[in-house]
Amino acid sequence: MKKRKVFFIVIFAACMIAMPVLTVLGPHTSVSFYEQRGLAPIPQLTKAGVWDGSFFSDIETTLTDHIVFRDEMMKNYTRLSMALERPVVSDLIVSSDVLLDYFGFYYWDIGYIDGQAEATAEAYRELNEHITSYGGYFCFLGVPQQAIYFADHYPEYMDNRLWHTTAIRSAFSKYMSKEEVPFIDMYTKYLGNL
Repeated sequence: MKKRKVFFIVIFAACMIAMPVLTVLGPHTSVSFYEQRGLAPIPQLTKAGVWDGSFFSDIETTLTDHIVFRDEMMKNYTRLSMALERPVVSDLIVSSDVLLDYFGFYYWDIGYIDGQAEATAEAYRELNEHITSYGGYFCFLGVPQQAIYFADHYPEYMDNRLWHTTAIRSAFSKYMSKEEVPFIDMYTKYLGNL
């Protein structure tokens, strides 16, 4: 019985030592293929970073991003979540034929959209005038995100954010027309093909 306890203690201690060592000595990449994002770089050791604690925070993020067997753990978590038929896996909604962004269930005042759309359209008018003054042609092409194009694939109980993106698209289209900036809304073109 005592040998068994010692054996498990040795195995546990070996894992506790091996994981950080393998993490530090193992291969490091700057981008995660599976998450489609940049990974935290190794932070520089400075007096200021140690003093204010930012070095330790950054090193924790780096170790979390580069821990050994990280990709395998993520793949296994995804497989388990899908086997359990969870609707949201790693902040994505898994439907039968497409992956969609998970937006949560938040609603907010969209009154800010009109002012931002107007300011953006004015900036594009200035750009259009600059380009046409040199004999060029400017046209803004509005391409919807995958989540917006496939909004009808969301489960009925989840938010597809069309209430938000429709308001943005309508205001932007209105002000681009007002400023006489050539604008192609591909969302309406895609809807015509469905």
